Amino acid sequence: MKKIMMTLAAVLCCTMTTTLITACGDDDDASSATGYTYEVQVETSKFKASNAEVTTLMNAFNAAIGYDGYMYKAYTTPQDDAMKNACAAVQHQYENSIKSVYVRFNLVRVTTNLVDNQVRQNQETIATYEFGDATKRNYVNYSYASNADEARQSLREMQDSLPEDIYKASTRTILALNYAFSNFFQKINGTYIENDADEAYVISTCDSIFNAHANDTLAVSVTYAARKTGFLNDQTTELWRKTKQANQ
Repeated sequence: MKKIMMTLAAVLCCTMTTTLITACGDDDDASSATGYTYEVQVETSKFKASNAEVTTLMNAFNAAIGYDGYMYKAYTTPQDDAMKNACAAVQHQYENSIKSVYVRFNLVRVTTNLVDNQVRQNQETIATYEFGDATKRNYVNYSYASNADEARQSLREMQDSLPEDIYKASTRTILALNYAFSNFFQKINGTYIENDADEAYVISTCDSIFNAHANDTLAVSVTYAARKTGFLNDQTTELWRKTKQANQ
């Protein structure tokens, strides 16, 4: 807020050649005015980039919009087109040299209003700039889903009607399946270039897990599924699904 107040003060200063205040030192009302600053911010909702490359890009963007590391340059009128063009030049300069998977920057217009001697701000993203290999190739994340919690609840409800050894063995089976799936997907936790070989590996591993427990005791059915989700588009596709049927 200190920077904003200092920036707004610079915009509204009576000593400037161009000023938002119509008059200084006379009877005109100087209690309301509007100033504009521009910031470039890293988008964190989709982020998979090295700190070094992010720093390089941020420094370039800040230089392009005239930020000196201390105070954002203030304007009395919107400078959207000029700022967009300056940031587009940065994107063009670095778009083919960034090795990270993905990083996006937002160009934000900050409108600061001084109304009755009170500062009010509004931020609006007016452009975005993307970098990284994910802008050229599809990346995905792998995960699994199951109804194991529902299966265990059903098993608890059946406890009084099941022999104790069947109940305990069924519980162990579900826990073993959960552990195996959880352990595998934790190992491959990450963002990968979409390819057939990785999908085949996920499918074959899920088959192996199920086959390893094919003859285990189970008094209720339980289902597991493997899926991939697009890193940028969040679209989910199911790759594999199997149900271990109750055998008791």
